[in-house]
Amino acid sequence: VMTSGGVLSPSDEPGATGFSPEEIAAIVYEAHAAGKTVMSHAQALQGIRNAVEAGVESIEHGIYLDEDTAELMKKKGTYLVPTLVAPLWVTRLAERKPGMMPAYAVRKAEEVIETHQKMFTMATKMGVLIAMGTDTGVGEHGTNAEELALMVKLGMTPMQAIVATTKTAAACARLGKLTGTLEVGKRAVGGLARSESVYLPVSRCAAALRLSAWRVPFGHAAVRGGSLDADPVDHQTDEVRRELLR
Repeated sequence: VMTSGGVLSPSDEPGATGFSPEEIAAIVYEAHAAGKTVMSHAQALQGIRNAVEAGVESIEHGIYLDEDTAELMKKKGTYLVPTLVAPLWVTRLAERKPGMMPAYAVRKAEEVIETHQKMFTMATKMGVLIAMGTDTGVGEHGTNAEELALMVKLGMTPMQAIVATTKTAAACARLGKLTGTLEVGKRAVGGLARSESVYLPVSRCAAALRLSAWRVPFGHAAVRGGSLDADPVDHQTDEVRRELLR
């Protein structure tokens, strides 16, 4: 559901509210009745607040989130998916491919970037449940690791960024029983840069997530009884195995 305007939409603004509280509540009611959860594209403060109060499980973007609503998200267990790279890619593509992005989108992206990043720092400090997401499709596929670098730059530790990308993101997508952590019977998705594991300098955090040293294709690995069954594309040392199972 979209409970606010956006950057790429031509006829509204990021600060504009969409849907009434009653309409959002009806959407959430019907989704829950069907065993589904609800996520909301929500950038405007009131749009975020309306969605959270109605029981929406996940807020995408959250640009104008304030401390009061962040506190409410904490109480209700609402996830925030900040997509920090999304407005940056709007401005990049406008520069790299003139005419590709409409002028209204470039203007709105430029207007929200600073607020967006300050919001993320605030939400991180307050302990809001943050799941990594990128809005990829706005930017280029395969560049999503930049989101982690931004998350660290704006206040997360490297470990917090990795947890947001794995455990929390899986829980947000209701896939926590299938993946997101290395546990017996779960699918392992991800990799490590040799034995450095998550103890990487901030400048190398994103590069490590490009998985150049050790890869496990989705569905090709499972942890069973404390051992890893996998078919890595590169040499798997005992040291890497131990780090992965720590």
